[in-house]
Amino acid sequence: MITEDYVSFEVAKLLKEKGFDWSCHATYDTAVTGGKPKFSEYEVLNFFPYGMKNTDDKYGMVISAPTLQMAMKWLREKYNIHVAINICYTENPKLFQPDYYVYVDSTVTGESLIKKLCLLVQDNSLTPKGFTSYEEACEAAIKYCLENLI
Repeated sequence: MITEDYVSFEVAKLLKEKGFDWSCHATYDTAVTGGKPKFSEYEVLNFFPYGMKNTDDKYGMVISAPTLQMAMKWLREKYNIHVAINICYTENPKLFQPDYYVYVDSTVTGESLIKKLCLLVQDNSLTPKGFTSYEEACEAAIKYCLENLI
């Protein structure tokens, strides 16, 4: 069965702060308690068949929760930042598992932004860090772009 992979609550908040305003089928919601928004401890996604956008009103706050691919498309269209995830298999004596690597480029200049991704490298040699899943690599790349490139 195919399932959608949505950005985390933390990344959804960053997207909202950076101006993400696309309608999404999933959201994180708040309830207003004592005049302050309060998010669920469990960060439960709510789903809407017709989509919802970020909103703030007297009843609470809705934060759009796009899929990972939708967030990467928004970065590409709005900020000319292309995120690519590549796979490389490394041999381990006990198991054979893939590592996922993040590449970030400017769609305008073609400049590689990977050297700026200090959070995604293992050491000062700028060797890209391998992630254990495609989704983990996407989430880390989106978060880094929001915090450091925009």
